[in-house]
Amino acid sequence: FLISTHNRNEFQKSISQLRKAKKLFALLPDLLGEKEEQTLLLLFANNMEIRPGGGFIGSFGILKTQYFGVKDFQILDVYDADGQLTAHIAPPNPIRDYLNQPHWFLRDSAFFPDFYDTYQQATFFLQKELGLSSWNGAALITTSAVRNIIGAYETIFLPDYKEKITKDNFYIKTQYYAEHGFFPGSTQKKSFLSSLVKQLLSQTETANPLLLSSAIVEGFDQKNMVLFMNNERIQKNLDELYWSGRLATPYCSGTDKSNCYADFQYALDANMGVNKTNFFVDRLYDVQTSVDTSGLITTSLTITYSNNSLSGVFPGGTYKNYFQILLPADSLVSSIKVDGQQLSTYDSETGKHKVIGFLLEILPQQKKSVSLSYSSTTKFKKGKATYQLVIQKQIGAQSNDVHFTLKLPTNIHLLNTNFSPLVKNSLILYNTDLSTDRVFFIELLKE
Repeated sequence: FLISTHNRNEFQKSISQLRKAKKLFALLPDLLGEKEEQTLLLLFANNMEIRPGGGFIGSFGILKTQYFGVKDFQILDVYDADGQLTAHIAPPNPIRDYLNQPHWFLRDSAFFPDFYDTYQQATFFLQKELGLSSWNGAALITTSAVRNIIGAYETIFLPDYKEKITKDNFYIKTQYYAEHGFFPGSTQKKSFLSSLVKQLLSQTETANPLLLSSAIVEGFDQKNMVLFMNNERIQKNLDELYWSGRLATPYCSGTDKSNCYADFQYALDANMGVNKTNFFVDRLYDVQTSVDTSGLITTSLTITYSNNSLSGVFPGGTYKNYFQILLPADSLVSSIKVDGQQLSTYDSETGKHKVIGFLLEILPQQKKSVSLSYSSTTKFKKGKATYQLVIQKQIGAQSNDVHFTLKLPTNIHLLNTNFSPLVKNSLILYNTDLSTDRVFFIELLKE
């Protein structure tokens, strides 16, 4: 009796999810206010209008828990809060330049690759706009996460709308009731979301418990939900599960850090088109790394975008994307191209990471590719060496295929990897997806 590779992978995935669900349940007494009341900020982000921190924030919730239960829960429309802001807050340059918006508001606060920064910015706005403070933590919940949670229920009936909501029709119904024809000050969006969330909470007993726990764990694993808590003990557990949406800093984790290169890539999209085109956008991620005989590492990254939406058809359109890529701070970028044409101007800054950014527009039914090449500033020395590559997944981004190729010279040999590649002569090939952060650990021997 043989188990297929697919079934074996699904079995291992289920075991992993059960282990993580057990850890999540262990945190519930704290999250549900066993010893003291907890006040959590919930940011509802539409990842079909992706932003670096997950998506456009259309609504937010205030959840108060105490004694293992929900003490109070309310959902507010983001425009109710943003309309109260009287101070001028200068926005990030892409918001100013490509949204033509001179002010910064709560709705655009998810403009950071690290959720902790989004949390800090959102609470800053809420204090300025509504005088709200004293939070115990915050979660960002994307449209994709809600859709998958609904999948644990057969249907969710909304009496106020006389609608049956399922996983399959959720997005279209949400767009119709919450977005189509919406104007700042209207109540239709918060009313629809409030009704939906209340029914989800009140009908929990009708949900399939295994599907529900799986949807929640998968939502965190795939970064369609992220959670940060001020309590250091709770936060340590969340960090160990990689559920906090934190930005990684490249470093060598092996014993011999002197002969190691920590490579890092974090591609970020920011939909500046005021549409929901990310529902129709696919990406293909191709990484080709080569090491020459001297031990110098050079990487070529190509991301191919396909905009499958139809022109003039709601909710798609042109994908107006402020693209950013985070790389190791000491990397030397030699080439940046769009569809094979060298870019002459782009944004660039270096801190803990090197950040490259520029505007990319893709018309409906069109494709565009972004390519860049960079190299390390150090070389592998003789003896055992380690190459590490971390590819972080953007919060709220859809999964996409990843092709990874490593080419070695004749004087450098493969010793070990933490994955199962196809090895062909001097080439190491591996295909996976970017449903979550990916870490490649490769041990080499240089003659």
